[in-house]
Amino acid sequence: MDTNELELNEEQQLDIDNITEALAEFVSNVLDRLVDKIREGSKGWNDPKAVTPMAIKEHLLKDANLTLKGHPKEIDIAARAMFLWHRRNHNINLKSEAEKEKGNEQ
Repeated sequence: MDTNELELNEEQQLDIDNITEALAEFVSNVLDRLVDKIREGSKGWNDPKAVTPMAIKEHLLKDANLTLKGHPKEIDIAARAMFLWHRRNHNINLKSEAEKEKGNEQ
């Protein structure tokens, strides 16, 4: 549902403004982190042959566990979630991953 179609009270509009500002800052931080990693030579975020979806998921879970210990890994978690989201929404290697998992079940 489009929030522009709803009539918002002052408190709701303030919440939307605040979350919009927080999201813009967060996205900027994620982008800065990814640019830094590319400059360091990291690649493969959208190439399943270079980095498998399972590897991304394993790193995401590892980072999530580190946050439980107080490590600030939210930016890395968001980046990895975006990698998976991008691959899923652009059908990058979904068929071959599904075939691999099916083969492992046999």
